[in-house]
Amino acid sequence: MGNAIDQRSGDRYGHIFLLYVMPAHRRRGLAKVLLAEAQTWAAARGDHQIGLQVFTTNHPAIALYDQLGFQPQSLLMIKSLGPEPD
Repeated sequence: MGNAIDQRSGDRYGHIFLLYVMPAHRRRGLAKVLLAEAQTWAAARGDHQIGLQVFTTNHPAIALYDQLGFQPQSLLMIKSLGPEPD
């Protein structure tokens, strides 16, 4: 957890930099508990929103975030500049 700045409004908000549940412990509701704690933390600081990033290929995480009310705000775009390193 940490801070981010909303590029549209300039407001600070809570940002989840990393949320990872070990594979052996997934599908037990741990991510929901962690996200609820993160939201409580951000709200207690006076933040009006909370953000995170997720890879577009991480469909289970995207489904969870959708279920919990997160909505896309931006799109990270990347272009390769040459051959991949060995």
